[in-house]
Amino acid sequence: AFTLSQTMVSVTVLGATGKLGSALIRQLNEQRESLSKKMNLSICVNAVSSSKKMIMGKDGKCLVTTSDVNEMLDSDEATGLDMHALTMALKADVNPHRVVIDCTNNDSVADYYAQWLNSGANVISPGRRAGAGPMD
Repeated sequence: AFTLSQTMVSVTVLGATGKLGSALIRQLNEQRESLSKKMNLSICVNAVSSSKKMIMGKDGKCLVTTSDVNEMLDSDEATGLDMHALTMALKADVNPHRVVIDCTNNDSVADYYAQWLNSGANVISPGRRAGAGPMD
C-alpha cells in the first residue's frame, strides 16, 4: 500500500526557560508519540534559548529536549544567545516546515520576525509584541 512519509516540522523555541516556554517543551515531549501516530507529524526541536543562552542541534539535527531546558542550557554545548547565528541557521534549514515559537515578549526578538517570515519560517508568539510593531 502507498503511504506518505511523515511531515517533519523544525521548531525553534525562544524563551524556553520561562513558564510558557518550559510548558510548551513539556507538552511537545508528552505529545510527540501521539502527533506521530495520529497526524503523521514529527517534531524536531532544533534550537532552544533563554534570554542569555541558546543551544542548537549540530548541522540542523534535532535536540533531545528534556523537561528541564535549564540543564541543556547549562551544558558545555550551549553558547551565548546570538540572534544572528540563529537567523542564519533558520535560513539554512532546507525543511519547508519551519516554525519559530517566541515565548519571550521581547522587542529585540520581535525585530527578527520579518527576516524569519521572509525566509519562509512561520512565527508564533503568544505575546503582544508580535502584532504591535510598525507596518513598514
